[in-house]
Amino acid sequence: MSKKLYICRQFLDIIFQNFNLGGYKMKKKIYITLSIVLFFVCAISGQIVPPPIPPPPPPGLPIDGGLLFLLASGLFYGIKKIKK
Repeated sequence: MSKKLYICRQFLDIIFQNFNLGGYKMKKKIYITLSIVLFFVCAISGQIVPPPIPPPPPPGLPIDGGLLFLLASGLFYGIKKIKK
């Protein structure tokens, strides 16, 4: 029997020494039940918390419409300068 299990069993014996549990089978059921509950409590509380959701990216500037307007105005200006 490992040292941790031995200490846990002693602790449970101290807690339940004043209760009339109806014999060895009932004590064994209580030990098993408490062990399972303790295992699940430790497993649930030991979960890694996921990182928070990052903020959405900032809105981008639409360069398609502005670039097309700049190209058209440059073309118009170039044609005007050539004709003069």
